[in-house]
Amino acid sequence: SVRVTDEERAAVEELQARGVTGPYQRVVVLGKFLLPALKGIGTGRLRFSTDNIVETEYEHGGIHAHWFIAPFVSEEDTLTWNKNAEALLKPVTETVLARFTLLSDILKPVIEAQVRLVTAINIVVSRGGWNMVSVDPSHVALLEMALDHHYFSIYSPPAEEQRLAIHSEELWDFIRKRPRNTDIELQLTENHLVANSEGETARLERQQWGGPTAPKIKFTHLAEVPLKVDVLKFLKDAAALTDHVFFLFHPNALILGAFGETDNTHMKITRDQMMRYTAPSTIINAYALHYLAQ
Repeated sequence: SVRVTDEERAAVEELQARGVTGPYQRVVVLGKFLLPALKGIGTGRLRFSTDNIVETEYEHGGIHAHWFIAPFVSEEDTLTWNKNAEALLKPVTETVLARFTLLSDILKPVIEAQVRLVTAINIVVSRGGWNMVSVDPSHVALLEMALDHHYFSIYSPPAEEQRLAIHSEELWDFIRKRPRNTDIELQLTENHLVANSEGETARLERQQWGGPTAPKIKFTHLAEVPLKVDVLKFLKDAAALTDHVFFLFHPNALILGAFGETDNTHMKITRDQMMRYTAPSTIINAYALHYLAQ
């Protein structure tokens, strides 16, 4: 009931030329059982019994072994598999909605910052670039990051704005392996974000958008601190003492403090050390170090 293919006909003719008589029958076998049996063959044979039991016999490296493997589907299922094999083997194609290329040095820190806080990265892809807004599972920290289209060497945006969520660990697992100054090519389809770099490809399934709207906040106190003032070192030292840090905005200076059971530490940043400083009144607040350290 199944059409014989040219390849099968050629295989039968070769068997007949060797004196092997029919009847001949298709059999579907689970590869995970068959491959170990064939992997180390030095000299061997492969036989199919009348009830579809597969026997492989091989001798290699002084080892002589027999494998007997039962079929995993019925004869009816086998016919169905053969009938649809061509369709099953065809690659799945999706319409590409957008294409992007950027350096690993740009994308890596952006993804690393988010993977430590959130399980899914929410991305809005528009003509102007990427905007990412994510909230940690406990809803304490909101992280908003933007990648302007100028950061991309190739930026071919979608015709319409696309909102998607990508599992952060899966994306980071691919990104973190990229060497410095390596191009990362990204394609956005209806169901996937496809990442490609140095011949390696990852197909990341698009999840349902779950991004919050970034709140509109009016900041009354503002400190712009240059990187040469090592606030990060202070936060790491503070983390060894306690799980909270205090920020004191004084009209003349910003003071960071941490108080532990056995010791305490503080850091004073004067107005002339900052690029910009606004403190119309004195206020003090405490924040969880876990989120600030990330």
